[in-house]
Amino acid sequence: MHTHTKVPTEATIIVSNILPTQVAFGVRMDNGEQCYVPSTVSMAAAMEIGLEYKVKLVQNQDEERAKRTPWIAIWVNPFQHSEFETIGQALRHLKNAELTTPKQEVSVASRVRHTMLLGGVWNNASMFEALFPNMKRTDNGNKEYNAVGAALRYMHDHDECAKYTMYRKGSQTKPSAEWFACFPENVEIEEYEDEA
Repeated sequence: MHTHTKVPTEATIIVSNILPTQVAFGVRMDNGEQCYVPSTVSMAAAMEIGLEYKVKLVQNQDEERAKRTPWIAIWVNPFQHSEFETIGQALRHLKNAELTTPKQEVSVASRVRHTMLLGGVWNNASMFEALFPNMKRTDNGNKEYNAVGAALRYMHDHDECAKYTMYRKGSQTKPSAEWFACFPENVEIEEYEDEA
């Protein structure tokens, strides 16, 4: 029986199953116990069945579910099965990647989602600058800038990321700034910059 704690434990798991929803399950290599991996965590590392991953685990607080899967992965190293070693390398690759295929153009929403799943804290302006470094907000009637904002809000509205909102004054009806993060538990307070 486990003593319940929210302090993360580092472990290596091997992925044993991935559902169509991208929820994954793994087995701890050190003790054979089952691990539940939420879809946002599994997608961040593009998990594959049969591969080993270094993860941070917390104990499952749901007593009934903990009987089957006593651990929940809250973080996975997204670069251990990747050609990239850092988020910066992956972002540089994404910026330089060809944006079209012969059949279909990659949507702004897809690029936003992919970048969000790499981690970090983003607001509309920082995401726009990362995805469109050679474009100004006024180019093309703000179409891309607005698409970035819509994609961030869509992810939050569909429980794919957290949103932090700042109001400078209590009388405001609109926030002064908003930040988005898929993995807020891994974010340091310094990452939230005042862009307003």
